[in-house]
Amino acid sequence: MQPFKNPKPVKFFLSFLYPTGFSYDAFLGQASEKWGPHDLFYADLSFHHTTYYEAEMGKNLLRGIVGFKKMMGRETLKEMKQWAMTCEQRFQKSNGSRVINIDPGYVNDAQLVLATRKNFSHRIYLGEGIFADLTLFYKNGAFQSLPWTYPDYAEQPLKGMIDEMRKDYLRRILCTN
Repeated sequence: MQPFKNPKPVKFFLSFLYPTGFSYDAFLGQASEKWGPHDLFYADLSFHHTTYYEAEMGKNLLRGIVGFKKMMGRETLKEMKQWAMTCEQRFQKSNGSRVINIDPGYVNDAQLVLATRKNFSHRIYLGEGIFADLTLFYKNGAFQSLPWTYPDYAEQPLKGMIDEMRKDYLRRILCTN
C-alpha cells in the first residue's frame, strides 16, 4: 500500500456575472480581504449564452474573473462557495434578487473545477448543498470541454484566460518544487 500524499495546492478564482453599470470594486475588495491579493483580473466580457439569469439580474450581463495569488488546497472550494453565497446576499436588491452571481473554481495542471449549488449526474457532493463540477480537462495541449461544460467556458476569450491561469499555476508550482 502506498502512503497517502496530499494533492498539490491549486489556483483559485471567482467567476462573476453582473449587469452593465454594476460597480464591482466593493466585491473585489471583499474578495481580496478574504482570499488575499489577486494576480489575474478580467472584466466586462459579454455573457450571451443563456437567458437563465435575465429574470433576476436583467439583460446584457457581463462576466468577470479574478484569480488569486495564494494557492490553496482543493478542499477550500466548498468554503469559497459558502463565502460567495454570503457575498451575493450582501449586494442583493431590496426585493432579494441578486445583482452579482459568483461562482468559485480552481485550475490546476489537469482540470478546471467549479462549485455550484445545482446537482446533476456528473457532479460530486462536497457537503452543505455544494457540488464540484468538472468543467474542463486538459489533454493534448489544450483544455477540452465536456458535454455539460457551460458554453462560454468552452470558447474564447474565456478559454484563453483559463489557459493563462493554468500557465500561472504551472510556473508557481514548478517554483515551489
